[in-house]
Parts: sequence; C-alpha cells; structure tokens
Amino acid sequence: MVDINLTIIIQLVNFLVLVFILKKVLWNPLMKHIDRRDALIAGRKEEIEKLKAESQRMRDEYNERIRAARRDGTLLQSKLIREGRIERLNLMAAAMDESDRLVSEGEKRLLAEKQTALLGVKDEEIASIADQIVSKTLPKGNKEAIDGK
Repeated sequence: MVDINLTIIIQLVNFLVLVFILKKVLWNPLMKHIDRRDALIAGRKEEIEKLKAESQRMRDEYNERIRAARRDGTLLQSKLIREGRIERLNLMAAAMDESDRLVSEGEKRLLAEKQTALLGVKDEEIASIADQIVSKTLPKGNKEAIDGK
C-alpha cells in the first residue's frame, strides 16, 4: 500500500503551488489573449457581414439605375423614331405639294405659250407641231383637258 508520509504531502503541496502559479502566470493571460482574439475575430466577421450587405445594396442600386437608364433610353429612342417618321412624312407632303405646284405652274406657262404661239401663227402645220410638243411634254389626261378647254 501507499503510505502517506511527509514526502507525498510536500509533493502534493508543491504540485498545488505550481498549479496556482501556472494558473496566475500562464493560464489566465493565455485565456485572456484567446478571449481577446475571439472577440476580435467576431468583430471582424460582423464587419465583413456589414460590408457584404452594403456591397449587395450598392450592387442592387447600381443594377436598378442601369435598368432605369436602359428603360429611359428605349423610351427616348422610340420617341425620337416617332418624331423622325412624322417629320419625314411632313417633309414628303411639303415636297409633294411643292412639286405639284411647280408642275401646275409649268403646265400653265406651257399652255400660255401654246396659246400665244397659236395666236401668232396661222399656219396649220405650225399648230400641229405645237400640239405634238405639248402632247409629248404633258401627260395624256392634261392634253385632253387642254384641247377640250
């Protein structure tokens, strides 16, 4: 058996003193350091999560602005195309009106010149040539209107 003598009691006291000293000198500072490190890591993780959330919010806002800009651009493009078509039709109508006016003026001048030529010329051959010239320069419907007066 084990005899409890003074050596064992001294060894036990030495061991307890050593544990007490190590706890004060080594274990407590080590645990404080580990706790500070854990708190720092937790704080950094929280900061990372906040930054991720802010980054996602900014990304969503950016994407929404891009969508809005595209939507506005498409609307503006459609509006400009419509305005361009309307302007083209207006210009074409004005050009047609102007061409009709010029043709009408030309026909009137040609008819006036024919009348002047016919009044000044009594010769039937010259009148026939004037009719041929008029028939070649004017469309058929206008020639008949001129002859029919």
